Amino acid sequence: GHEHGEGDSVIFKGGADIQGDLQWSWDLKNGNRSTLQLPPAQWYEDATTEEIVLTIDNAGCIDTTTTSLIV
Repeated sequence: GHEHGEGDSVIFKGGADIQGDLQWSWDLKNGNRSTLQLPPAQWYEDATTEEIVLTIDNAGCIDTTTTSLIV
């Protein structure tokens, strides 16, 4: 899930509860990408709806989650 702070900064919390050697790949749609499970807070220039894409690679098993984020 995510929580809104003041302004257009978005803080990511939680994530998938999966054990194993996971590779995280976030496409944060603001020019940034992250391979952290919980990427740092992101800043978005405009108030808009972003399709945030998280791809998890668990030993070759790919899981992709798309979240509509209103910023």
